[in-house]
Amino acid sequence: MKRRGFHLGLLLVVMSVVLAACGAAAPQTSAPQGNAPQGSAASGEEIKIGVILPYTGVAAAAGKSIEQGIKTAVNEVGGQINGRQITLLFEDETDNPQTAVAKARKLVEQDQVAALIGPQLAHTAAAVGAYAAQSGVPHIGLGASGRPTSDHTFFPGSGKGDAYPTGLFAYEELGARKAAILYMDYLFGQTLRDGFKEAFTGKGGEVVAEKAIPLGTADVAPFLEGVTSADLLAVFLTAPSDLSFVRQYQQLGLKQPVIFISNAPQEEPLLQQMGDAAVGMYGSSYYSPQIDTPANKTFVEQYQAAFNMRPGAATQVAYLGARLYLQALQATNGDPSRDKITAALTGIKDMAHPAGTVSVGEGRVLTHDQWIFKVEKVGDRFVWQPVKQYAAVSPK
Repeated sequence: MKRRGFHLGLLLVVMSVVLAACGAAAPQTSAPQGNAPQGSAASGEEIKIGVILPYTGVAAAAGKSIEQGIKTAVNEVGGQINGRQITLLFEDETDNPQTAVAKARKLVEQDQVAALIGPQLAHTAAAVGAYAAQSGVPHIGLGASGRPTSDHTFFPGSGKGDAYPTGLFAYEELGARKAAILYMDYLFGQTLRDGFKEAFTGKGGEVVAEKAIPLGTADVAPFLEGVTSADLLAVFLTAPSDLSFVRQYQQLGLKQPVIFISNAPQEEPLLQQMGDAAVGMYGSSYYSPQIDTPANKTFVEQYQAAFNMRPGAATQVAYLGARLYLQALQATNGDPSRDKITAALTGIKDMAHPAGTVSVGEGRVLTHDQWIFKVEKVGDRFVWQPVKQYAAVSPK
């Protein structure tokens, strides 16, 4: 069976130009590519990992990038751990929690996977986390709104905790004192709003307007009414609202600084569409291909050579999620037993990755660096250029 392949999110989520590039069908089952040894399953039973991604729905534009991030991590270990071949089984989360849980149930109970990675969207990841609590299967979500409810679930961030630095940056670095918040009206958007608001008001700032925007809104002009009293716009937007916002912000002659509380949906292909109108706007996430470290330069070069595109935040969080599980497998010498894997995941500290290091922290949520970026034009490319790094951001 074939399934269609993407934010924000993260979360991470959604660029119409990538959607066009990612319309190819995604395989349901995939053995790793590259230098996996032939017949590796003969030296041990294969280990199947269920991956639940947004090939359709509001985050569909990121689906292929997430898939490529996971495959990159598996290929780095030669497609096997301790002689046991890693097999990836892919399913579509859509953007519906009930569908995501049904896919998780199929993967665990019918396909007999050893672990689940995904979904990408916070509300679908939370629903699958509840299923993991019931079934006991190890689960690494790729989107998060809070702390996991299952002892076997691990999240890459907390949403609210990841957003907290944007409120600090707005007050301390941009000098904002009155903010208007525009956000997509679903679980992840609400938690990002709360994280920004807590930090900003905690420093003494005032939120003068909050605008909840329904998913899929193409015209955001009505939501820009009444924001002129704010000296900063803090936004979390997914397609098509984000592109509309940047264009209408310019058309309406608004001048306040803009910070994307999470810029994970606004990957580089979408920045090319936004063009000069986005230059000078700020954003925040855990990754940009512009992060200047030797490890990231190597990662970007190898990824670009393999897939003819640069990695983005959605790619990186998927790569990181797969790396976590594979490191746990290495710690157990390839034993995917649920309790052993959960214990190994809980013990991960200072694991290196292209943008820094991560540790599994309190409540099984990753402690990681969070970055503030600014849109700049470098040559003929619009990019998220690093501005400030907040080290070891903890969940809230």
